Amino acid sequence: MNKVYLYPYHPKSETAGLVAKELGIRRIKHKNSSVKDSKDLIIVNWGSSNLPYNEATIINIPEGVAVAANKLSFFRLADESNVRIPRFTTDKEVAASWLNQGREVCIRKKLTANSGVGLSVISKLDDLVDAPLYTQ
Repeated sequence: MNKVYLYPYHPKSETAGLVAKELGIRRIKHKNSSVKDSKDLIIVNWGSSNLPYNEATIINIPEGVAVAANKLSFFRLADESNVRIPRFTTDKEVAASWLNQGREVCIRKKLTANSGVGLSVISKLDDLVDAPLYTQ
């Protein structure tokens, strides 16, 4: 019988704990884990782009997590795949034109942050700053 575990991106991730609890599965410790790699192991990857398991079946592969974790790489891949997403640009002048059209602009100062870190929403040109990503 397959054993299912959750591997969190961070050992103290509260959301990983909640997900594991709801699924009725245990989390894998990052250090000194008793969970051994095997073909009978199923791991729910909760946001880690690097897993120390090679034989296990991984749900939510690290390569996908790495793309999704970086806002710009995610937007580019989604756009190339014809997924409906907000308009985005890396060009500050394009973001300025959106503001001049009366639209709000989301500024992403950090591409790999979460929980709103590095994110600001502006509606005035005076508030526009250099950033690696702008979205509507």
